[in-house]
Amino acid sequence: MNINSSVDTPLVSVIVLTYNHKDYLEQNLNGILMQKTSFPFKIYVHDDASTDGTRDIILKYYEKYPGIIVPILQSENQYSKGIRPYSTFVYPKLNSKYVAFCEGDDYWTDPDKLRIQIEYLEQNPGCSICCHDVNIVHEGIESPREVFYNIPHKSDFRFDFLSEFTDHFVPTPTIVTRLDILREQPDNYTTLVSGDIQKILFLLSRGYGYYFSKKMVTKRRNRGGITSNMEYRKIEFEGRYEVLYYIINFAPDIAVSAVRKKMAEYERAFIKLRLPVKRHNFLMLILNAVWHDPGWFFRRRTNLIAVNTILFPGAPH
Repeated sequence: MNINSSVDTPLVSVIVLTYNHKDYLEQNLNGILMQKTSFPFKIYVHDDASTDGTRDIILKYYEKYPGIIVPILQSENQYSKGIRPYSTFVYPKLNSKYVAFCEGDDYWTDPDKLRIQIEYLEQNPGCSICCHDVNIVHEGIESPREVFYNIPHKSDFRFDFLSEFTDHFVPTPTIVTRLDILREQPDNYTTLVSGDIQKILFLLSRGYGYYFSKKMVTKRRNRGGITSNMEYRKIEFEGRYEVLYYIINFAPDIAVSAVRKKMAEYERAFIKLRLPVKRHNFLMLILNAVWHDPGWFFRRRTNLIAVNTILFPGAPH
């Protein structure tokens, strides 16, 4: 694509969410701008009132690429108010057929990434989400995970809602999907901490996914992010439980039982760890745990290693 030309109706909108990404954003934007395509795309950069100079970088790129870069700049931090930027500020501005994602501290590394994924989506209308493998960069983490995503196959493959729900392996900065499906996503849960997992699962409730084994993105993992904060981890733990109530409304029939069992797993964890929950009191947690997974009442055991690891990384279990 000729990035010096203005784009009125792009085929693809690339969404970049930023907050204090001054050290990473130029690499992020350059990775998107280097894409070799025969179709036009626009880059929508949402900054949530950064305080480190991120805004200046966005404006610099906007001046250089005014027909490609679309700044969406907040004067007050919206995340702290519980406002979700995608549906509130970004999606209403889009007029493309497809949408791609890349958070401000990640970056695309393959100039053919968009072309490869858009060609597949154009040829396969039943596919609702296209993604691929990533390189992981660990920054400031003493003992990084050797394998971050447990990918079920080594080569390219199709996948469905249940496989992603059972073992999350879709990295957000690799996603390309269809705007019309994104706009169907329910937006009635303001207590959700992160929008990535439920977004992916909603897309998979509307079609199948396709995963390319080629690594075309670098994803950063670092201790400086909000998800490394212990208080956030406790909030996130309850948030993940809320996600289950959200996705049970659109989960395919074949996956409903798995979702309910996961709900029971969290409910038993709240009981064992004595964590308060806004949704239920202690008695209701017990009743729901039995209701969502009646077999547990007879087994009388649960594996809490995974949930303890989420809350207390590095601690003995």
